[in-house]
Amino acid sequence: MEIIDQTARASYGKLVAILTKSSGRDVALAEDALSEAFLKALSTWPDSGVPSSPEAWLIRTARNAIVDRFRHVQVTQVSIELLLDRLETRPQEYPDQRMALMFVCCHPAISSEIRTPLILQTVLGLRVEQIASAFLVSPSALEKRLVRAKRKIKEAGIPFEIPSASELPERLEDVLQAIYAAYGTSWHERTEALEDEAIFLLRLVSSLLPQEPEGKGLLALMLFCSSRKHARSNEGCFVPLDAQDVNLWNLEFIAEAEKLLSEASSHQRPGRFQLEAAIQSAQVARLYQGVDTRAEILALYRGLVSSSPSVGAWISYGSAVLTFGDPAEAKKIIDSLDQESLLSYQPFWVLKAEISFAFGDQENGREGLMRAIGLTADVSVKKFLSSRLPAPAQG
Repeated sequence: MEIIDQTARASYGKLVAILTKSSGRDVALAEDALSEAFLKALSTWPDSGVPSSPEAWLIRTARNAIVDRFRHVQVTQVSIELLLDRLETRPQEYPDQRMALMFVCCHPAISSEIRTPLILQTVLGLRVEQIASAFLVSPSALEKRLVRAKRKIKEAGIPFEIPSASELPERLEDVLQAIYAAYGTSWHERTEALEDEAIFLLRLVSSLLPQEPEGKGLLALMLFCSSRKHARSNEGCFVPLDAQDVNLWNLEFIAEAEKLLSEASSHQRPGRFQLEAAIQSAQVARLYQGVDTRAEILALYRGLVSSSPSVGAWISYGSAVLTFGDPAEAKKIIDSLDQESLLSYQPFWVLKAEISFAFGDQENGREGLMRAIGLTADVSVKKFLSSRLPAPAQG
């Protein structure tokens, strides 16, 4: 039934969070009970009709499943009564606990590599097979890691709460990084459903923590990137930013991103994601509106690598410098980086090749592109890079 799909999409994480907090931080138990409730809804709602409050019905049904589980393992009647008391409140009387659940998933006690998959499963209800495909791991291996992480949440007694004001900036960064990792994976693997879910999750974060500008900054960044989705490929070949048909850009996404960036900037607490979004905004002004924002873009990149240095930021900065006509400066940037750590980083080889071409070094340029082609599984990128290969030198 469509109503069940809609309820699952809108309320899955909310209901898991309610059940998890009420059942002693047992995420697995909450998920199992809610799954049973949804299965029962599929079998009964078509005949009995949709209840006036689908969420309340699902919570009540899941609550009964949890109580049955408790009775099955012979816990004391006192424990059952306490559980019943915790679960008695109707869903609409609970504050939204999804944000707290995300912080639980990103707690320092949870391994960093499992935080994003854990959020995608518990808050968004994605199946293990979907997540495993996006992260290029086997479903069985991912399932084992998720089970261990959920056991850790229960056994370690991780507080089910949004951190205090003093802890929030660092902990929020973990949540944003996890969501951004999900988004980056969706973009790289062309997984549109995962891209949509990551944006949905960021909207949730921004709505629940409106006073935090970095959430808005990241949402703006993701919307800027997604606005170019249909211009990024042509006949199966990747199209770089400066060669894209701007008429294919999604102007609604861009307008929303600009509004979010403006709201974030008003807090006067700049951060990495706001800077990255501001760079995208300046690129829109340059390519869509014809405004010369090259100096602004380079200044923003300098701010980014100064405040939040990363390999990706430095490579993007070097690429912008090269695009704007200064190959010597781009070479200085790339030469200043730790070359050994970049040998398996595909964008490094792309930039290295383009710098070589700018200096007329066809041989090293070709070698760099061949390395870059070997480091990507994206067929459209392989096709684009192959088109840039010069003919082999004649011996």
